[in-house]
Order: sequence, then structure tokens, then C-alpha cells
Amino acid sequence: MKPLKNILLDLFILTVQKVLTNQGKFYLFVAIDRATKYVHVELHSKMSVNESSAFLKNLISHCPFKITKILTDNGVKFTYGLLALHLRPKNKTHLFDVMCKENRTQAYQIQASLDQRSGRSHQQNLQTLHNKGVFLQRPR
Repeated sequence: MKPLKNILLDLFILTVQKVLTNQGKFYLFVAIDRATKYVHVELHSKMSVNESSAFLKNLISHCPFKITKILTDNGVKFTYGLLALHLRPKNKTHLFDVMCKENRTQAYQIQASLDQRSGRSHQQNLQTLHNKGVFLQRPR
């Protein structure tokens, strides 16, 4: 994945939010296109490489237009980039990267030094979901 630099608006932002319900803990995977505000949302019981890759596959198949760029955090569900070298799988490309390459989608990550922005972007994502009619309750 490439570092975030000057990126145009044709960009999907992918985030994952933990949601607590009466049935237990779940993870809300959200993709929001910055230009059109198109939203794709899925609820998963786990947050892992397999779930993030399945989410990307579903997003690509359901999106009415070509996805050219994706912005994610640096979590291991999206990249091995921030793992210590001895923890990274040897000779193995992250499944999320493989799927992006197969679909000719550029994947970017929030730079580790810019993580203070994640709270603001999270609030913007929640506002976009609210505007689209998706209402979330805060965990108690």
C-alpha cells in the first residue's frame, strides 16, 4: 500500500467500528465515497484479514461505479505495514493488497503520524451514516 499524500476526492474511506449489542460484540465495516457519499455497510462478528477482504469484495461487487482509490487505517486487518519485521508473514502479500491489485484499486493508508485525524474522520463518517438513515447507538 502507498502512503497518503495528495489524494483527489475519488476515494473510498474504509473504517471499522466496534458495536456492542444485546447479542454481543460486533464490528461495523463502513466504506464511504468522499465525492458521491455512496455508503456500503456490513456487520461482522470478527475483525480480521478475512472479514476485511470479504468486505472489500462485497463493496466492489455492489458499488455502481469503479473504485479507484481506498484509504484505510494501518491496522493488521488491512496491511502488514506496521507489524514488526519479525511478525510479518514471510513471502506473503496481505490478502487485502492482493484484492486491490486484482481490481486495479490503489490502496492508501493513514500515515502513523496522522492518526490524530482518525477521531475527526470517524465523526464525519458517523454523520454521513446518520444522513443516509443509518442510526447507531453509542456503547454503554
